[in-house]
Amino acid sequence: MKPVLTIRLIRQSFLIFLLAAVILLPSASGQNPVTGRFEVTNWTMANGLPQSSVNDIVQTPDGFLWLATYSGLVRFDGHAFTVFNRLTTPGLTSDRILQIKPDSKGTLWVSTENGFFRFQDGACEPFFIRQGSQLFSPLMVTEDESGGIWVSANGIPYRFRDTAFVQVVPVKRNPSSLKTGQAVLGHEKAIFRTSGDTLFQIADLTDRLSHNIQDVIEFPKGSGVYFFATSGDGAGLIQNGKVALFTEKNGLPSVFCKRLEADRHGQLWVICYNGIARWTGTGFEPLPDLPSESEIHYSSLFEDHEGNYWVGTPAHGLYKFKPVLFSTIGSGQGLKNQKMLSLVRLYGGKILFSTNCGGIYEWDGVRAVPSDVNRFLPNLCVWSVFEDSKRRIWFGSRSLYLTSDLSKKGTVFEISESETGNEVFSITEDQSGMIWIGSLQGVFRYDGKNLEKFTTSDGLSYNDTRVIFPEPDGSVWFGSVSGLSRLADGKITPVPLRKKSPSGKTPDEPYIRAIFRDASGSLWLGTYGDGLFRIKGGKISQVTEKDGLFDNIVSHLIQDDYGRIWMGSNRGVSWVHLEDLTDFCDGKLAHVRNVSYGTGDGMTSSETNGGFHPSALSLPDGRLFFPTVSGVATLDPSEVRIQTVPPPVVIEKILASGRDIRISGPLVLSPDSNSVEIRFTALSFTDPQKVRFWYLLEGFQTGWYDAGASRSAVFQNLPPGDYTFRVRAANHQGLINEAGVSLPLKILPHFWQTWWFRSLLIFIFVTLGPAVYFFRITRLEREKKLHERFLQQMMQSQETERRRIAAELHDGLGQQILIIKNRADLALQSGPVSETMAEHLIEIRDSSVAAIADVRQISQALRPMHLEQFGLTESLNVLCERLQSASPIEWSYYFDQIDGLISKENEINFYRIIQEGINNILKHSKANQASVMVRVLDGQIQTMVWDDGIGFNPEEKNQSVGMGLSGMAERAKTLTPAALTLISSPGNGTIIKFNIPVQKN
Repeated sequence: MKPVLTIRLIRQSFLIFLLAAVILLPSASGQNPVTGRFEVTNWTMANGLPQSSVNDIVQTPDGFLWLATYSGLVRFDGHAFTVFNRLTTPGLTSDRILQIKPDSKGTLWVSTENGFFRFQDGACEPFFIRQGSQLFSPLMVTEDESGGIWVSANGIPYRFRDTAFVQVVPVKRNPSSLKTGQAVLGHEKAIFRTSGDTLFQIADLTDRLSHNIQDVIEFPKGSGVYFFATSGDGAGLIQNGKVALFTEKNGLPSVFCKRLEADRHGQLWVICYNGIARWTGTGFEPLPDLPSESEIHYSSLFEDHEGNYWVGTPAHGLYKFKPVLFSTIGSGQGLKNQKMLSLVRLYGGKILFSTNCGGIYEWDGVRAVPSDVNRFLPNLCVWSVFEDSKRRIWFGSRSLYLTSDLSKKGTVFEISESETGNEVFSITEDQSGMIWIGSLQGVFRYDGKNLEKFTTSDGLSYNDTRVIFPEPDGSVWFGSVSGLSRLADGKITPVPLRKKSPSGKTPDEPYIRAIFRDASGSLWLGTYGDGLFRIKGGKISQVTEKDGLFDNIVSHLIQDDYGRIWMGSNRGVSWVHLEDLTDFCDGKLAHVRNVSYGTGDGMTSSETNGGFHPSALSLPDGRLFFPTVSGVATLDPSEVRIQTVPPPVVIEKILASGRDIRISGPLVLSPDSNSVEIRFTALSFTDPQKVRFWYLLEGFQTGWYDAGASRSAVFQNLPPGDYTFRVRAANHQGLINEAGVSLPLKILPHFWQTWWFRSLLIFIFVTLGPAVYFFRITRLEREKKLHERFLQQMMQSQETERRRIAAELHDGLGQQILIIKNRADLALQSGPVSETMAEHLIEIRDSSVAAIADVRQISQALRPMHLEQFGLTESLNVLCERLQSASPIEWSYYFDQIDGLISKENEINFYRIIQEGINNILKHSKANQASVMVRVLDGQIQTMVWDDGIGFNPEEKNQSVGMGLSGMAERAKTLTPAALTLISSPGNGTIIKFNIPVQKN
């Protein structure tokens, strides 16, 4: 191990030993508020302190802790440090803070190496005390009962008057004639008392002291007894005019004393440069010193409002000594196997611990030693230990063992009926003396001679039984891994705890680990994962984490003498007032308040072991024992420190769009404050990590938001308006500061969000709105007509071009191919030709015939000749006749006579709509049947194109179908007021319908 680490460990060990010694010292008042167990927490620069020297510690009335360091004044809320130094604090000229003193108004008086300051509202006001050309900072600062501030600087007393410190000339007077309870002050070798504006010297110790007085205190306050600390003569006492000095011979760690501190419990402490001691009533109780190479020095000691002790050091930062409730019986007390299972107190007072495969230990209150019974046990994996009314001791493992003497061999009961074994988890006795054994494979009842077995076939909800609870009326409850059962009137029946689901399915029943009946007759059930159940009058209630329970795993239920129910879980031990649980289950309380404990409260491990019975143990003196995976956790419920004052809640900072906003009354934020962050804290130092917060922004949120441990709230894009931000907090014991703190907040609107701007808009809309509306409508209608005219002209141009191309193909290319065909025929008829030549001529002729057919088909598609020669109706009939002969789809069609019912220029558009619909069916539908129908009804030409194909989603149609439908829709618009309707869905075919009015030529 490296030397530096060794020194560090020695120092930390000494601090722990220091507190142990502090705790074990007798109290001057006869009452020691500290339990003898503690948690030590150390903060240094690595944890946020600006510097590892802590010269002074105080707590202001608002609840904050303040630290004097050589890198500034530090504010601490238990969670984070806020540093006030020359760069951040107006008026402060020195970061080397020596001493701080809060007055009754919460203002801090700060002594530095370069002047004296009054600190309030984040700024410092200097009050320089000069003697000649030199600047002095006060050694002592005190406040009298009227609020006057007195200081001693370089051996001269001063009093604060109006705006400055004024030197005071002391008056000598017999101390017995002075009223007690005023401020006391010391400088050089004299002690003074204040009375009004006058300072009276009550003791001159020039003849007794070689060194100056560093601190003085009246203790107890108002007693007329004065203690003083000196820089080289130790500590002294003035009582009834007599002076007594105390040095190392009288228990002080050193004669170099710095401070005197009286805590909230009437104890007086003296802080020396190398140790701390406490007044015992007759002298000081020293703390052992360390070797010189590992000395640790002390600068201050302070007890906060919650009973935590804080120690400042010149080089090792800040220490918190939190008195803790639990202690653990572990390896240091003799346990070699610390996995505890079952605990039982024998009639003679000895306690037995069963372990997970480590046998049995006997506890006498000081040491745990392996029991003699381990020599005789059939198995050292002992799940359950129980002593019956006949003083017989039962041990449950893979078999059942019984003895009346731990040092003698007993009786083994083989209860396993299979090679897999049958572990015994629970043993108890009912009112009639029957022994009940809960095992992996069911329940046994022993009447003194025989073992009778009960299983699910006898009515148990499940065989694996973990807890058995006999009632005075002779009934017995059985808690298993899956459900609860009850024996009554000789019959075992399951007791369902869960309701059936709406479908009628019966859910799995809870794993029962603990059973307890309170004085009112309510039966409470602890479960593994389902919280707590109550059975009362046939009604079943449940309490879980969401209702305030600490953990849904409840492995133990035990009541103390103060109305609290203690519960062990995998995350620690907690308690809830039985009255709160009862009120919650009766609907009188919306939430239960729990207090939890873990490794930070003296437990070596927070995980308790459950599922075995007997388990948690209550001793006659009220102490409780809980089995854990790392020893036995013990506590005395009488030492529970109940916090009666809720934690103060403070809003620390506000950021608007990243800018730091100074808090000074109601906040008014600019319109561009689209992001507002509010940071808050609660001043609870015992377990700050357990503090929870709730906040509400009235005017924006409808209910309180549970922020958990988060200490900030962020709001984005708040609309202009008036709001009130409220935040409340609960401490580690669940005590809520319901009032919390509130802050009015106003978001100013942009000019366009103001009432006058909106009024102007309304006026403009009322006056100019109709004109703008009609202008817009007229423009849209004109644009629509221009668009429709453009479409008509474009379609007419397309048809004209198609007609021209069709004519050229028919009259030009078609005629040329016809000539080729005729010349081939003439060549064949002109005379004998060779066989090869004849074959070529025939191929030319046949190819020409096919080409002529293709040209005619293309020409027909471009411009149906039948439309001009025979009319619209005949053209549609010809189109569909070709479909019947050339398409695998079974086509049906019907056309009323519509010639002359559509204008000549629109006939081609009507024809194209039907032609495009047919093409879509041929290309995309994969249909078996299709039809086209045109009817003339009620002055309209009603058209429908239908197929039974694959259909499609009109919202997701593919591009090719989409373009075809788009063209059909555009053409339909030229037949105004035609409306094309599309009906289709995947797998259900497609229907296209459109109606146009009869347009007689």
